[in-house]
Amino acid sequence: MLVELLLRPRRAERLKCVHLRGARITDTINLEGLSVNCPVVLQDCYLDERLVLREASMAALRLPGCRLPAGLDGRGISVRGSLELNDGFCVEGEALLDSARVGTWFDCTGGQFVNPARVAFSANEIHVGR
Repeated sequence: MLVELLLRPRRAERLKCVHLRGARITDTINLEGLSVNCPVVLQDCYLDERLVLREASMAALRLPGCRLPAGLDGRGISVRGSLELNDGFCVEGEALLDSARVGTWFDCTGGQFVNPARVAFSANEIHVGR
């Protein structure tokens, strides 16, 4: 339902921001290669499945306090505003942001990246405006 809300053209034109707090999201959020024109804020949410943002284009993405036990694939993501993985954000498994482009700032202050078996965080060739 969240993906449908973000991608429906008529609805998305009217959205100023999508902000969920304290939600448990049990299905995969897969925005691979898609464009989201409003900021997305998931605050203190729990995502059961991997968050897939590979090659997506987004206005802004803020995930303060979120838990992602299945990892994050944001390789090649383009964020026009800020990308925030902070304030208690925790990802288990791989957090991949290789070749990401962030327009303003990237903040992972207070974030945790945990993957005992492999690489926990990879951001090779990331470009950040500030």
